[in-house]
This record gives sequence, C-alpha cells and structure tokens, in this order.
Amino acid sequence: MTTSPKAKGSHVEPAASSTSVLLIDDEADTLLPPLAQWLEPRGFAFQKETNATQALDKINSSQPDLILLDLHFPGDDQLGGQTTGGRLLTEIRRRFPSIPVLVFTVRLEQLDIPLEAFEEPPHGQYAKPDFSRDRAWVKDLADAMLRAIDAASFSINLDSINSEFRVGETKEMRDVVGLVRMAAENELNVTIYGESNTGKQLVAKSIHFLSGRTGPFQYLNSRDADCNAQENVLQEAKGGTLYLDSIQHLAMPLQKQLLKVAADGRLGRSNDYNVRLIVSTNHSLNDLVADEVLPANLAQDLAVLLITLPPLRQRQGDFPTLFEHFVNLANERLNKHVQVTLRPETLKKLRGHNWPGNIRELETTITRAVAITESNIILPDDIQLDERGWPSPVLEDSQDSEAVPNPVMVLTDQLERLDKDQRYRFLLDQRDMDFRASVLIEFICRLRQQTGERVSHAVLAGAIHQVNRTTDYDTVRQFVCTALKHKGLTLTKLECNF
Repeated sequence: MTTSPKAKGSHVEPAASSTSVLLIDDEADTLLPPLAQWLEPRGFAFQKETNATQALDKINSSQPDLILLDLHFPGDDQLGGQTTGGRLLTEIRRRFPSIPVLVFTVRLEQLDIPLEAFEEPPHGQYAKPDFSRDRAWVKDLADAMLRAIDAASFSINLDSINSEFRVGETKEMRDVVGLVRMAAENELNVTIYGESNTGKQLVAKSIHFLSGRTGPFQYLNSRDADCNAQENVLQEAKGGTLYLDSIQHLAMPLQKQLLKVAADGRLGRSNDYNVRLIVSTNHSLNDLVADEVLPANLAQDLAVLLITLPPLRQRQGDFPTLFEHFVNLANERLNKHVQVTLRPETLKKLRGHNWPGNIRELETTITRAVAITESNIILPDDIQLDERGWPSPVLEDSQDSEAVPNPVMVLTDQLERLDKDQRYRFLLDQRDMDFRASVLIEFICRLRQQTGERVSHAVLAGAIHQVNRTTDYDTVRQFVCTALKHKGLTLTKLECNF
C-alpha cells in the first residue's frame, strides 16, 4: 500500500494508507477525475498511463497495488485478433505476477468475455460505468477491485504451498485451483476423486491451509489403520481439518460417528468439536453405496463439493513446467546443476508414456535422470521408464477426456440435485460472491432452456446483482423473479423452481 497525495478541488483526502491503483487507458485523462473523486474517499489513490507502449515501464517504476487495464486502444482491429490490451495483459501477468489486474473496458458487456479466454487471465473484470447515472457503480467498482486484490493474494498463497498438483498451466489444473479456492472459502464437505499419486493429499492440505483454520490437519489412511487408530484421529482433529484417504476402507463402527461429523462438524454430543471434513477415493460414491461399502446418507453428505484430479496422461501441456519443477528439486537434493531445458526429443519420450504412477512416478523418473546424467542436460537416454504397464486404479469417468469440469458447472450440477427448499441455503453458503452469482446465472440459464427461451449472461448478471447483498432467501427469490420480469422476461413456467 502507498500513501496518496492530498486530493485537489472537491476531492476528499484519502486515508493515510491507500491502495495505489494504476489506470492504463488511452482515455485515462477523462476517466481519472470521476474515479478519483468518488473512490479516493474509499481508500484508493490513482495514477494513470495513456500510452500502452509505456505501460510496462510505468508499472515497474510505480509498483501499484492494483492495475485497471482497458482492453482496447487506438488502432486495434475490432474484427478479430488479440487487442493491444489483451497482449499487454499477458505481458503484465508474466512480468508482474503478484500485481492484481482488473480488466476495465466499456465493451465488456457486449463481448461477454470469460476470464478463461485470456492467455494469462486477469484477476477480475468490470465494465466501465456511466458516470452520469446513479452512484451504485462506486461501491460496485470498489468491491471488484478488492476482490481482484484478494484473488491475487490467494494465488500467491497457493504458490507458497509445496503442492505439485498446482504446478502446471493446463485448463484442467486451473479448474482444480478454482475449486480449491471455492472450498477454502466455505465449510462444505469435500470429496476428492483421483487415481493414486495425483496429489489428493496435497489438495486437502491446501484447502486446510488456505481456509485459515487454526486447528490441526489430521491425515488418516483408512486402509492402513485399525478401528481404534481411526477413532483417535477423529478425536485429535478437533478445531481443524480431518482428511480421510481411501474413505471406502473406513471401519464400519466409525462410519456412524462420521455421519455426525459430515452433517454438522460435531462428534458425538460435543458442541465444540468443529471439524472440516475432506475425504478422497478412487471410486464412485454411487458405486460404494451400491456395493454397500458406504451408507447412502453418509455418501450424500460427503458429495457436497467434488474435486476431480486429472491423471498425468491427461495433463500433456503441463510436462514442461512439471519437468522444470522436479529438475530444480532434484538439483537441490543431489547438489547438482543440471539445466532445466527440456529438449523436444526428451519431451516426446515423456509424453509417450502412460504414467500409471502419475506425479510420483514422474518425480522419481526425473530425479533418477538428474542423478545418472553425465551431461548438464537431460537427454532421452537419461529417462528410464517402467514399461510394465501398471494397471490404473478404478476411477469414475476415467475414460472422459474432460476429467475436471468447470467449477461453476460443478456447483450448478449439485444445485440442481438439491430440493427446492435447500437451494438458496446452498447458494448463500458460498462466501465467494463471484462464484455465487455465476452459479445462479448458469442455473437460471438451464431453467430457461427447459422452456426454449434464451437470455444473455449480461442481462442475468445485472438482474441478480443484488443477490450478493442479502442473506434472506425469500428476498433473493423475489428479487430474481422481479428483476427478470423488469427486463421484459417472463418466468411464468420457472418461478416454481425458485
């Protein structure tokens, strides 16, 4: 945070410790006065840069707490191709990864750009307001900027965890990170699906670490522990997170106790137990119920939030970053200085293997390569693979190439399965407002598809804006229906679903 200079004219002097914001926009001279006038009193201090070619130097010299970035600059081809702001966004995210970027453009609503569409996604997006209209934009933009700062801080926290599951840039792993973020911001039970050695325990630890729980992280491999040991671990998890690996092997006497933990975080009659429950398995919960391994009511309580980790063979695009990560770790352990350069022929050999041992097998393979190489670079002959073709564990939807669904779609699927009187409780239990709104938008879109009608995301986003300002379920329902009708849309066939 930086200290802002005294505001001029009618501006109110900002707080002593302000959030410095750099506005990068060819129209910054026009935009800055109203932004400063209304947002400096809320603790934001503004700087500007109108020339896109000088933006990176400006960022380097000013080191702002937040960047507001326009996507469109003079000379951009609006008919196709990446805009100047889009290219600049990529450079900013790569050169200044710790500085949050909020896309700020007047064309945002027409384009309806998802964050995933950017090569290096921003930490949020906000359409430029009409300054001549009501002042609702002031709080909305302030909230959007604070959420962007929180999102960047979250990413930094993720990077600080030694979690190999996070290393990689494929969409599959970005979706996993989105679900981890969602899980860390609420107290819902989590079930993690994944083959052996895909990083399930690391995901559980990350959720615990990022959630801010002060109690311990208690790990229990249900396969290896007897009933007494399992019960001890349940007791020791008080106030923290209880992670049960291979939940299908949990002793039957413990399943009844776990039912209470899964339902309300309590153990027995204790009111101060307060445990967050995370479980993992490589089997479908439906199959475990059908095989009478788990009772149906326990499986239902465990299936609130599902995270599926893709096997390594479905993360082809992550090999370069994983390779660099593990070479660096091996160099440190072995006191060697092997280069992290991944030659094409070596990459081809890595991608040609099925990796039944997933991340652990890859780490072992690269560590061995670093140890045995006689040069300062890993060559194909240094990569010694186990060609026995180990059988892969059973995994629900293991044949599906889209193994990790979009986080919004995951929650919407779960919302649809709930009874009507449980839906708003589920929605409003999501503390991340962006996820909450996105899920409700997707849910309404699906309902409208049942009637053959269509509604744009831009209209829906405006219609449910107030959802993030209330915790009263009847108010939410009434507002959604009224707001959509106000937009000229009919919900006659859909109101019963709210």
